[in-house]
Amino acid sequence: MLDNLSRLQSQSAINQVDASKRTRRRIAGISYEILRIGARFGNNVFVHAMFVPNIALQALTTKAPDDGQIEVAIASFSAVLKTAGVSADADLPAHVAALEEAPPLD
Repeated sequence: MLDNLSRLQSQSAINQVDASKRTRRRIAGISYEILRIGARFGNNVFVHAMFVPNIALQALTTKAPDDGQIEVAIASFSAVLKTAGVSADADLPAHVAALEEAPPLD
């Protein structure tokens, strides 16, 4: 009896996880299709009006990091490299060196 109850509980938990995954897949699929519509019909006034609030929210919530945030990122990445046993002064691949020589995006 107790074994059946625990089996039912575990099956219920598995079903909840599966439902959650299905829901996330559906949301991702719908979002993808909406973005495709926006890319295809971006010049349409109604489609453009639908995307303006999202773009405004993105502009409001994203910004370039300040110097303090960059210092923290460099320090944490250096700590990860040290933990992994990789020298921070190791030769960089060509594409990384090219990125360092690239002009700033500003």
